[in-house]
Amino acid sequence: MAIGNRAAEAFELANSSRHEGNCEEAIRQYTEAIELGISNIYLNLALYYRAVCRLSLGYEDKAIVDLEECEKRGGIDDALLYNSLGVCLLRLGRLVEAKVALEKGLERKEKHRNGELLSNLGYVYEALGQLEDAAASFWGAMDHDYFDCTEDFCRAVISKADLNQSIKLLGGIIQELGKNMPASKLADVHFWIGTCMFNIENMNENPNYNQAIAEFELAANDTSNLARSVRSRGIANLFADNFKAAINDFTDIIEANCGAEEERDANDYYYRAKALAGADQYLSSLKDIEVAISLNDQSGQYFFLKGCLLHKIQREAHACEAWKAAIDLGHKQALDFFESYGCSQVLDSGKRSEDLTSHGASSSNNLNDEKSEQLKAFIAAISEDDDLQECLEWASSVISVVRIAKRHGFIITPAELLAASPISFFVTNKEGIRHFIIDVR
Repeated sequence: MAIGNRAAEAFELANSSRHEGNCEEAIRQYTEAIELGISNIYLNLALYYRAVCRLSLGYEDKAIVDLEECEKRGGIDDALLYNSLGVCLLRLGRLVEAKVALEKGLERKEKHRNGELLSNLGYVYEALGQLEDAAASFWGAMDHDYFDCTEDFCRAVISKADLNQSIKLLGGIIQELGKNMPASKLADVHFWIGTCMFNIENMNENPNYNQAIAEFELAANDTSNLARSVRSRGIANLFADNFKAAINDFTDIIEANCGAEEERDANDYYYRAKALAGADQYLSSLKDIEVAISLNDQSGQYFFLKGCLLHKIQREAHACEAWKAAIDLGHKQALDFFESYGCSQVLDSGKRSEDLTSHGASSSNNLNDEKSEQLKAFIAAISEDDDLQECLEWASSVISVVRIAKRHGFIITPAELLAASPISFFVTNKEGIRHFIIDVR
């Protein structure tokens, strides 16, 4: 067979291997065609497609040699060369050169290539830290009906703009381009709008959990977004005190993964445990938090919640042990609970501290005005201290409240507290004005 024919045959075989996804074989065959002296008409194509195969396998250092040689020889009369060159340079960290290459591709004004070129230009801007330019490039790509970068656009917008502005920009994408978007990409945008609405509290704004839930529901309509959207909806329901809905959401997630041990997520059990606790289902909540801990025993918040649940069902020694474990894992609030509930004494004695109610009753005749003032001062402190309010939320007995008060510098007897109970007043905190009741009768 003539050399030219053998080279052409190797080139055709390489094309077949590339289409079949056998890139290693395609590289070998393109190399053979080049070494056999394939005609100049096909040499640039052989260099280009060998580079594409090398890129797909992560051989950027070899791919860049082929691409630069191809460009030097006049290219392939297609903006794809500059797209591949830009991607290769991006991966090699040669960002300025990558930007130049992609801009050269755009200068060819090949509309059917512009979407992918703009998308990759967005990744270059992102790597350069120019997030506004990245978002603009991603928008441009989507405007050319190239939607693979939709999620990246959302991330770039949220990283740069405040959350209110992000919601407007993401909503604008739906208004302008939503009709042309694939369902999965439209769901991506709804997911990120919901995420913004849920997290807006971090920007000193008022979170709108109900609107966030509505956006997560829209996102969940597409199966590609189902798991993360239901999970986020569950967390939003939990924060909105929609405990039954939150329980249902996390139950759906847990049951969906029940047959795949490696896919079980400890956080799903943790959040369902919190929702169950919010619905006063403490024993069911304990079962879930035990599962969460079995999946991840390095989370302080898991042990902290376990301690609070055990305290709720008056298993004080076990609650103290759980809080101690949380403290060891760096959970700061657990230390306050550990000290407020006298856990050092509880653990030292190896049993629950004795109920001091009878002692309080015996000293009931010794109440004086100073102690009454202490109780008033304690109530005033509660109204101004969110952490103190949370401690008291978990208090299940008169002695628990007495210990919390002592921890915060107030001397109150059990008898005094029982005589005043229920104590009802209003407090103002980050959630607004709420009615607070201490009832230890």
